[in-house]
Amino acid sequence: MEMRDGTMVPVVMVYDRRFYTEESPWVIFTNGIESEKEDLALSSHKLSLTDRGVVCAYPLIRGTRYFDSNWLLSGAGARKSTHFDDLIDTAIFIKENELAPKIALHGPNPSGALSALVSVFKEPYLFEGVAVHNPICDLPSHSINYVGTRLATSSEQALKQEKIMLKKQMEFGNITADKAAYEQVLRYSPYHMPL
Repeated sequence: MEMRDGTMVPVVMVYDRRFYTEESPWVIFTNGIESEKEDLALSSHKLSLTDRGVVCAYPLIRGTRYFDSNWLLSGAGARKSTHFDDLIDTAIFIKENELAPKIALHGPNPSGALSALVSVFKEPYLFEGVAVHNPICDLPSHSINYVGTRLATSSEQALKQEKIMLKKQMEFGNITADKAAYEQVLRYSPYHMPL
């Protein structure tokens, strides 16, 4: 499928020919930046959906681990909007080419949920539904989800910034479980400083 900047993005589709019609709805699955080739393996939930005539679509958009590191970095960090735009452009391509009358998004993990929700918020009339397993109210815990990885290479100054960020996040919600995990990671950091 062609994206707005002319880049071609492959989309893997899973459907059952016996039940597929022109009226079959599509569900676009995304694990966000954690998307990888293993996501494309055959699983029972895909068979259950395809038995109902649903098309399961997996766009191999930029900012995912489907290809090399250049593909990942072209939709991550400062280029994260490319990742969201690719997901939206996939749905636009499907609708413009009349491949499906209805499209929904499914984000089964924190990163995929964020990608799905941002896409729906940017283009609310494009999608007929969205299912996410990590609702937007859980963004504080999502933002510190990989704190262990970040701390492994952090300087003392970066660690101080992490502590400030955690305290600010605690003011806006109950993230005591994440705080406990965060403190455990801090104990093993070379720059250990109690909160």
